[in-house]
Amino acid sequence: MIQLPVNLTTSGFHDPTGNRTPISIPNVEKIREWIMVRNIAHDKSGRAYSSYRLKHIAEDDLGFYLTNGELIAAMILERFEYYPEGINARFCLQQIQILSGKKTTRRDKYQKLKENYLAK
Repeated sequence: MIQLPVNLTTSGFHDPTGNRTPISIPNVEKIREWIMVRNIAHDKSGRAYSSYRLKHIAEDDLGFYLTNGELIAAMILERFEYYPEGINARFCLQQIQILSGKKTTRRDKYQKLKENYLAK
């Protein structure tokens, strides 16, 4: 069983504001599905993506607000290696294709990717 770091909050690691808001498990599960649908893969020699940047990519695809801590939790549960960087985490990944277009168009493109993924 994978354990999440005890210092992980909704904001990320070591939140200076003392935030202890629980991480939303339903959102974490939606992010885990997003990781699979987008075929996000670990690559030690790849680009180091900030959890905060990944959070925004996921929000654009999924169409709703996510926290930095939810993104970090999902990536850890999917066994991605990471290193903390302030309140964020860095994940070395293969290049992630940013879906082009307006936010609503990106959500539609993501839904098509999801439909194709689930049809396999």
